[in-house]
Amino acid sequence: MPAPADHFPSTHATWIDAQLTIAEGGHAPADAARQALRTHLMGRYYEALQAYVSTGSLVSLGEPAEIVGEFFARAVDAPEFLRRWRESGMPLRRWMMNAIAFHCRGAIRDRDRSAGRRAEIEDLDSVAAAANDASRAFDRAWAVALAGEAFGIAQADADSRGRPDDATVFRMHAVDGLTHRQIAQQLGITEAQSAHAAKRVSDRMRQAVRDLLREEGVPAAGLEAAVAEVLALVEESSDG
Repeated sequence: MPAPADHFPSTHATWIDAQLTIAEGGHAPADAARQALRTHLMGRYYEALQAYVSTGSLVSLGEPAEIVGEFFARAVDAPEFLRRWRESGMPLRRWMMNAIAFHCRGAIRDRDRSAGRRAEIEDLDSVAAAANDASRAFDRAWAVALAGEAFGIAQADADSRGRPDDATVFRMHAVDGLTHRQIAQQLGITEAQSAHAAKRVSDRMRQAVRDLLREEGVPAAGLEAAVAEVLALVEESSDG
């Protein structure tokens, strides 16, 4: 993730806050800031939004990639979209999921209007009926994307500290399921070195997840619970 802009005065400033400030300034960098915000939302939420519209009755609306593309084109007007999110006090994950749900309801109405009939109540109700499954699919995909960003941050941090093998050890242990003895034998290090390397990456990832969640509007008092939820969702996704 890009670092917070130096000019933003608050100690709680995030990259999103900084880009919103630039985008609203009306000077030359504003267009670049608006594009950066859209790119950020696409990178963080594209898979989660596709997972949402791939669930239950929403499949009838069309290809998930097309639905999400239209959603970004019609609904996500950064910085206005994000400014309204900030004013809501809602975590960004919930704001995005509510926005795609609203978009899908609108898509059903548009479809029925183009067919010359009123939107069928049962069609609109089917969106609500599928909400729980869609929400869970969205949350899992979001958590995986967030964890992927956190790992990238941890990997970059390890590289900057001259420990490029730390990320390799973590992947071998956490993803491939190898024991620290097996890793030590393959990489020519000790078991203790393997364990310490994996822990360094794990700890840095956890901190990165905290930072990303704070950026998404999760209050400080809820960060630990939110981190635990992300980890549980990632595990649920891998089990599925």
